[in-house]
Amino acid sequence: MNTKQIAPEPLLPEAPEDVEAHFSELATVGIHLLAAETARHAEVSYLGHFGLPLLEARTMLLLGSTGPASLKTVCKQANIEKAYASRLIEKLIRKGLVQKVEDPDDRRAVRLTLTKKGAALNADLQAEVVQRNGHLMSVLTAEEQDIFLRCLSKLTWAARSLTAMEKS
Repeated sequence: MNTKQIAPEPLLPEAPEDVEAHFSELATVGIHLLAAETARHAEVSYLGHFGLPLLEARTMLLLGSTGPASLKTVCKQANIEKAYASRLIEKLIRKGLVQKVEDPDDRRAVRLTLTKKGAALNADLQAEVVQRNGHLMSVLTAEEQDIFLRCLSKLTWAARSLTAMEKS
């Protein structure tokens, strides 16, 4: 019987000796650049096609996919602060795209939902997002797309875990 124990892999690899030379090769840098480029492209598209800034369009898409939601839910899912989200929602209400409705479970609370005009615009937003996502992902094979999405999910979980550890 072999009783030799194998040392576990280190949690993190050793830092490179010359961090500056390797900075552009770090996964977090690549993820940030990808996020920034896709956000820039989305912003141009949303403004050009729909007259909506990025976060207004994303909030519309969020409400379109979740249905009626509280402001707290919008903040959490969009990863924005409550004060900013409140101003954002008010802009969408003034544009006639979002409305506040009474929460059937708590008459003191309100839910945010798309208006008919908002729902119609949201359908166009969703179609544009699916098309843009398809163009981006088309550079990967089906297998690479599957691997990428699984890795992205794991990395998102890890980043949220690191954030939670920093806060505690």
